[in-house]
Amino acid sequence: MLEIHLAKLKVDERGRLVDITTLSPYELRKLIEYYETKLRRAKSSIMKQLYHGILLDLKRYMISGLVPTRVDALTFARYMGVKSVKWFIEYYWKGSCFTPEDPKILYIENFSKRRANYKGVELPPDDLKIEIFKLNDAGQIHMVFKKLAKYYSVPCPTIVEKEDLNLDLAALYDPVTRIIIFNLAKIENSLDKFALSLRTFFQHLSNMKGWRFSEDIEGHIIQEKIEAKRFCESILEELVRLGYLKKKA
Repeated sequence: MLEIHLAKLKVDERGRLVDITTLSPYELRKLIEYYETKLRRAKSSIMKQLYHGILLDLKRYMISGLVPTRVDALTFARYMGVKSVKWFIEYYWKGSCFTPEDPKILYIENFSKRRANYKGVELPPDDLKIEIFKLNDAGQIHMVFKKLAKYYSVPCPTIVEKEDLNLDLAALYDPVTRIIIFNLAKIENSLDKFALSLRTFFQHLSNMKGWRFSEDIEGHIIQEKIEAKRFCESILEELVRLGYLKKKA
């Protein structure tokens, strides 16, 4: 889960994301002083709430050594490359400044809203398969998702490209914010990126359609990944048939 990775990060006075578990006692105190100043100067109630919560996390860590299990909106927005944290809070998190203490709660809530049993999905027509393959080769990953979203009549997800050596995954989809992150540090070539695009788009499509793959959340997550892989492999096989990819030996 991305939330577990981000929970120990905070934005410092230079706007950098820092791992609080690597800070010296002096650096931690300076970070606390920075947020105390931010809190005193904050004018809106939502920013006061945000800075107050960040201070609670930092002081609890300083006193007890307990690493936060929730993520603050400032950290999440900075990681995503969003400049306005207030806009991020209102648009993505619907007024919340923090994720729940247990990040699984968000995924359980998302699962509970899914009502449609999955009955399969039709693949895009040949001309669209070829078009998105060429767009990926040209480095236009955002257009790949726009084309697929238009064909399947769903909102386009937000695409974020980063290099994060500390994140184990090459790509992930967050069903709550509808954000797809590509970790460029873990992606070797454009074909790998295309395959990841197809898999994560399927997860987004599943989220938007409210598909449920199992009556329990663990089974649902496992089966959704299987179906995402099947969706990806089916399109790649079609591109082999169309002469745009070579069949693997």
